[in-house]
Amino acid sequence: MKYNIDGKYPMMANFLLANKLGDGMYSVKNLLTDEIYELDSQTYHFLRNLNGNRNPYKVARKLGVDAEKLMDFFDVNLLIRTEGRTLLAVVELFYIQYLFQ
Repeated sequence: MKYNIDGKYPMMANFLLANKLGDGMYSVKNLLTDEIYELDSQTYHFLRNLNGNRNPYKVARKLGVDAEKLMDFFDVNLLIRTEGRTLLAVVELFYIQYLFQ
């Protein structure tokens, strides 16, 4: 699948590792935050289909998931990169948060 970093729509973050757990579940590890999330099959496939070129609402309609709810979850947990969000900006955000802890 081709990803468009400068695309019009959000894309799956390129600093994630995913493993299939079985029973339709997936483990997704965010390498920046070291957090691990367990996602069901539909949620994982929705995340995988976000490539910067696809409208997330059309993808969600095909998969039968709630785009608004999932996009909020993905954004808060840095599982997607949105327009204008570069990897450097994400790293700077974590550094600033670390300084003020």
